[in-house]
Amino acid sequence: MVADAVAFARLHLTSVLAAAKPDTTSSERVALPRLYVQGTVISSLLAVGCGLAGGTAAAIDNVCFPAADASCASHPLAAIGYGVVGGAAVRAVEGWRRQIPDAGAERSLLAHTLVVGTAPLAFMGRTFASDDGVSERSVRLARDEWSPNERIAIQAVGALAAASWANGVVQQGLSLQLTRAAVTVARLTMPDDPLATWWWTPVASASALAPLVAAAAATAVAAYADGRVERLRPAVVEAQADAVESAVARCGQIFALEAPPEVSERRAAAFREVADEWRAERRERGRRDEVGAVVRSAAAAAAYAASGGSIVAPVLVSLGAIE
Repeated sequence: MVADAVAFARLHLTSVLAAAKPDTTSSERVALPRLYVQGTVISSLLAVGCGLAGGTAAAIDNVCFPAADASCASHPLAAIGYGVVGGAAVRAVEGWRRQIPDAGAERSLLAHTLVVGTAPLAFMGRTFASDDGVSERSVRLARDEWSPNERIAIQAVGALAAASWANGVVQQGLSLQLTRAAVTVARLTMPDDPLATWWWTPVASASALAPLVAAAAATAVAAYADGRVERLRPAVVEAQADAVESAVARCGQIFALEAPPEVSERRAAAFREVADEWRAERRERGRRDEVGAVVRSAAAAAAYAASGGSIVAPVLVSLGAIE
């Protein structure tokens, strides 16, 4: 009887979660042809992710985007090597993150690329057609209808755009500015004796720490952006959480209408336990999502710094998260 109550509770939880997902079929006013969505994503990411990143780098005097100065020229072979190693590490973390059922889909590279890339289309859909499910449907259509090569290509473009900003602009720009500041301080404080070393020790330390500080900053920026992208998606998870809380509060009354008192009590107790398990699983999924975001960002920043500033390295690292 206890097993029957648990089975009933799990079935009821499944129905509660399914009912919490918004039905957008009645408001799907914007058509999403495959080539149109792909063209929108690629053009948006290449224009904003790469074109605007280059302009921003030039504005902050970042001559190393994309490694245009000999003093910060990258090493292609090293970039491939570090990128492959970092990508393998990210792949392992992604496997660990996806061990929880239904985990990984909401914060995947494909989902993030499509949500960001279709943002202009989603904005127009909400504004002019009252259709707020454009990004969500784009992700679903990509998973269900696109070929593996199409998904890989879209994710590669997303990885390139992300690396251009987080590594090419933030990381490299900050590293250059910190190094220049250290050299300027050295010149201003240089004593008459050029062989004196008391002034050089802190300056050399600052120059050596500049890449580390820049890598840490790029990691923080990329991980923060990863979390912010989630705010652009429909709040399905929050809707499910509210639905579960409501179902837990009302389960005793609902089950009492469907079964004798002793049976309804067992079912209510089982449902509360199943709901607690769902909450714990949700918390663990969120923790693993955060760890995965930090690992991906840190691996990309480390590979970029080690390669001498090649965008190839963080892009290869990011491709380790491909679906």
